[in-house]
Amino acid sequence: MAQIAARDAPGKPIEIWFEDEARIGQKNKITRRWARRGTRPTAPRDQRTCSAYIFGAICPAAAKGAALVLPRCTTAAMTLHLAEISQAVAPGAHAVVLLDQAGWHLSATLTVPANISLMALPAKSPELNPVENIWQFIRENWLSNRVFASYRDILDHCCYAWNRLIDQPWHITSIGLRDWAHRAAQAAGPPEKLRQAVHLVVPVAGVIVRYIRPHGRGWIDTGGCCRSPLSRWRGLSGQWASASGSFCDRNRPNEAMS
Repeated sequence: MAQIAARDAPGKPIEIWFEDEARIGQKNKITRRWARRGTRPTAPRDQRTCSAYIFGAICPAAAKGAALVLPRCTTAAMTLHLAEISQAVAPGAHAVVLLDQAGWHLSATLTVPANISLMALPAKSPELNPVENIWQFIRENWLSNRVFASYRDILDHCCYAWNRLIDQPWHITSIGLRDWAHRAAQAAGPPEKLRQAVHLVVPVAGVIVRYIRPHGRGWIDTGGCCRSPLSRWRGLSGQWASASGSFCDRNRPNEAMS
């Protein structure tokens, strides 16, 4: 990380991104589901083979992501995804994208944007990539236990699922944040830029809320509103803001995380 910062991003803040792909198809997954005690719930199962791939990337510290739904995993498809990630990187920052050692990730013909550096994770180590957990979350909530009528139906469901994830940025942070990766970024980047509390003002369903960027093992909020990692979102009026835009009792922050 220090070598990348010195070579590709001298004096720039570092954004840590994780990238992976997931195949979504008509041979869908069957996951756990709620049912009355003593019953045996049924789930649909399709034997057709039409499928697509979600190329997904997340930046847990900034609670943002970038994705494309493409028909296959190739170097050309990966080039398109890197261009999409490049547009999501903050102006003036440099992104280090951690990914596995798939052939299309490390191809010599891959076009990498100037504000991105690639870092390969150790072989056979999916536990190091939090996007694997993102796929599990997306499948369990929006993609599994369904029958897709056509390829277009698969595309629509994939786009819907990813957009739902982006609309709930606290899930990106809570699922994807890895202390070991961000400690390395803090050691590599300019301390005065990486260690300060950064307040991002973003719209969520018409309500302006404030995101508190993680710092070390805790959360920094110079305004004193952040009590724990769960209480990351607060409306400007001092109440907790829910994803739907309605306000909740500030003494019950869990309502804002539903």
